[in-house]
Amino acid sequence: QATELEMEYRLERQNSKGFCWVNDVTHIVYDEQGNPIALQSYVHSIHAQKIAEEHATNLIENVPDAIAVTNDLGIVVRVNQAFETLFGYSREDMVGRSIEICIDENSQAIFEEFKQAFLQERTVYYRTLGVESPLQAMTKTAQELPVEVSLSSMNSLEGLQIVHIIRDVSVQIEARSQMKIAKEN
Repeated sequence: QATELEMEYRLERQNSKGFCWVNDVTHIVYDEQGNPIALQSYVHSIHAQKIAEEHATNLIENVPDAIAVTNDLGIVVRVNQAFETLFGYSREDMVGRSIEICIDENSQAIFEEFKQAFLQERTVYYRTLGVESPLQAMTKTAQELPVEVSLSSMNSLEGLQIVHIIRDVSVQIEARSQMKIAKEN
């Protein structure tokens, strides 16, 4: 009988300031009577990965645009604060759900076609929808929003992930409308 315990923790560096993240997988080995007799551990550094994750988190959180990260099936794994503010959904509301709950019913087919084309063409790492004709998004309170959606892919330990950068373009639409009225007068 062996029991496995996996932990991530920081170790303070002995001769310098700072710390190092490590992953520790420890097996508890038992004898025939069920008594623990040994520990077998494998410890390796995950410091670079943790620092990269921290930088990515800081970047995603500090961008003014709404961001939702999904798996390749469109299931949300993370949203930023701007997403919560724009759509009214909390992180807990969104994680594990389809991103399409934020897309207006009339725009879902267009969005799905756009997403599938993006996934099919592996040479494109960035694509935008809604520049000429905005996509209609839907908030938690059923308010429609005209948006642009940009998709970008990234590989992670969990597999392919898609970053949805969502920009409310209602101000730009209003400005275009005002310019058109000004030109006509």
